Amino acid sequence: MKCKNCGAQLTVKDGLFYCESCESKFDLSLGYEATDVFIAYIESDDQGRRTKDSIIGQEIYNKLENLKINTYYQRLSSSNTSGDTVELLSEAALNISKIVIILGTNTHCFNKLLEKYQSKLSGKILLPVYADMNAYDIPQTLRGLQALNYNSVGAISDLTKNILKIIGRESEVNVIDEAENNRKKHKKSILVTVVCLFMAIVGISAYIVFGTTYVLPSKKYDYAQDLIEKEKYAEAIVMLNKIPDYKNSNSLLSEVYNRYVGYYQSEDETIGLHIAISENLNASIEITRRDTNSGTIKIIESAEILDNTISLDFNDSENNQGTAFIELKNEGIDLSVNMENGNIYDILFNINSKSDQPIIKGITADTIKDWLETKTTEQNIKSLGYELVFDHALYKDTSASQYSIANTEIKVALFDYDISKTDGTFGGDEISLESKTAFGFTAPAKVLTPEKIGQSALPYIDNDILYIPNALMEQAYKQLDFYIGVIENAETITEDMQISCTSKALLSDDHWNSLVEEYIYQVRIEKYAVAEYGDKIDTIFGVRAEADNNTHYLFSAQLWNSNTALLYRINKTNFNIEYISESYFDENEYEVLWQMYPELVNEFPNDFDLRY
Repeated sequence: MKCKNCGAQLTVKDGLFYCESCESKFDLSLGYEATDVFIAYIESDDQGRRTKDSIIGQEIYNKLENLKINTYYQRLSSSNTSGDTVELLSEAALNISKIVIILGTNTHCFNKLLEKYQSKLSGKILLPVYADMNAYDIPQTLRGLQALNYNSVGAISDLTKNILKIIGRESEVNVIDEAENNRKKHKKSILVTVVCLFMAIVGISAYIVFGTTYVLPSKKYDYAQDLIEKEKYAEAIVMLNKIPDYKNSNSLLSEVYNRYVGYYQSEDETIGLHIAISENLNASIEITRRDTNSGTIKIIESAEILDNTISLDFNDSENNQGTAFIELKNEGIDLSVNMENGNIYDILFNINSKSDQPIIKGITADTIKDWLETKTTEQNIKSLGYELVFDHALYKDTSASQYSIANTEIKVALFDYDISKTDGTFGGDEISLESKTAFGFTAPAKVLTPEKIGQSALPYIDNDILYIPNALMEQAYKQLDFYIGVIENAETITEDMQISCTSKALLSDDHWNSLVEEYIYQVRIEKYAVAEYGDKIDTIFGVRAEADNNTHYLFSAQLWNSNTALLYRINKTNFNIEYISESYFDENEYEVLWQMYPELVNEFPNDFDLRY
C-alpha cells in the first residue's frame, strides 16, 4: 500500500495503515475498499502443511482475478505480512466484501471456519464450496444455502457466473455462455467429421479390431501389463487410460502413477518438485527454486493429468507468472518451466531418486554453530532452501519472534534489531536490521549436542556458545530482550531433550553476562543449596549474584520465611562452589547485608547492587 498523501510505503501500526514519511494514518479498509469476494478457507493443517483447501482457494482466486473480480485470498493478498497483521488485514477485507466463499474439504474445516467467522457474516452473501466430501456432511448452518461441489464438471464456471450476476456484471455471463456454446458447436462439428471418416474406413477398422493387440480391451489389458513388467511406465499409462473400468485397470493405473508420486531434487539442489496424483485425474504440483537473493521461490498449483502429461499456468510466491509442462517418462519426470520474464529451466528428475519425504539439506550441529558464530539472517537460511514458519512472538510484538524450520525439529529466534549493539537494558537503544537475524536456536540433543547425551543436564558454555538443556525460547518481560525460558528439572540429557543455545558473538556484553550469570552460575548455586537445605531455599526470588572479582562470584540464597541468607562463592572457570557463611536478609529492602563482613568486601570489590 502507498500513502495517498506522499506516495511512501505504508506499514501496519496499532491497527491502522501508517506512513513513516508524513505520519499520516489510514483505516485498514483503505487497502480493500474495492473487495468483492472474500475466500474463507483453512491454510494449514495441524502439522503445518498446506491444505488442499488452500490449493482450491488459489484456483478460484486466479479465475476470479482473471475476470477482474476483486478477491481477497489470504495466502496471496497478505503474502508480505505475518502474525497479528495478517488477521487485521483479513478482517478489514472481510468487512468490505459483499460475497464470502466458505470453502472446505471436510466437516472439520467447515466447523473451524464457522467458529472463526460466524459473527462477521451477517449481511454477506454466502457461497459454500465443498470438495472430496458428501454434501450431507456440510454443517447444518450452511445446509439451507446452495452449496457447490467443486469436483463436478464446470463447477468453477458456474461459480464465476453466479458471482458476476451478484455484483451486477450479468452481461459478461452472456459472453461466457456464448463462448462455451461456440466451443461445443466446434466440438460437435469435429465429432461429425470423425464419425464420417470412421465409417469410410470401417473395413480397415474391423481388421484392426479383430486382428491386432491394440484395440480389443483384453488385448490392451495384457499389453499394458507387459509394458509395466518391462518398466515402460509412460506407454502403460497411455494404454490403461484407453480401457477405464476394465477388470482392475483403474487400480493398475493408480499403481503406475504412484511410482512417480513423491519428492524430487536436482543434483545441484536448486530445483525441487513434489507431485501427488488423485483419482487418476488430477495432480497437485509444488515446484521450488532456490535463489540466492530471494530465498526459496515456490509454485503451488493443481491441474488435470492427461495420460502422462500435465500443463499448468501459475503465479509463483514472488507473484511471477509463467507456464509449466510436466511429462512422465519411463526413466523419470521431465519438468519444463517458462517464466514470463524470459527465464526458462528444464530438468529431468530420475524416478529412482524420488523420496517419500521432503528433500532438504540436513542441518547438523556444525550448521547451527556456524549460524551462531556468523550472525546469519533470515534470508541466508532461506537461500539454503529452508522454509521458515512463524510460531509466535517472543516479545510484545513480532520484532522478536520464534520460527520453525519446516520439516525439521529446529526452531530459531529471529530479531528485527541488533541486540549485540544495545546497552543490555529492557527497551534499550536497539539498532534496526535490514533483514531479520538469528539470535538463538532450539533443537533436540540428538541434532545439536549428540556427544552430551547421557551427561549432566546443567547449562554449560562451549567455545562461547551457551547451551541450556530442557529449555525453550519463550516470551518473558525481563531486563533482557532475549530470554531463553524456564528450565525444567532433569538430571541427564536425553536424545529428544530440547536444548536452546545462543552465542557471545551475537549479544552485547551485558546481555551475555546476564545470561551466563542466570543460567550457568545461578542454576548451579540453586541446585547446590537445594541439595543441602531442600525446600527451605526460596528458588523463585532468593538466589542471586551479589558481587564478583576476577576469579569468583559471590551468590546469596535466601531461606523461606526467614531473615537469613546463605553466602556462596563459585569459581568462574571450573564452577566449584564453596559455602562461606550465613548473612542477615533485610525483608523490607529485599537486600542481603553481606557487606557486614569486611573480609568479603575486600574479596569482592564489584558490588552488583551498584548496577541494578
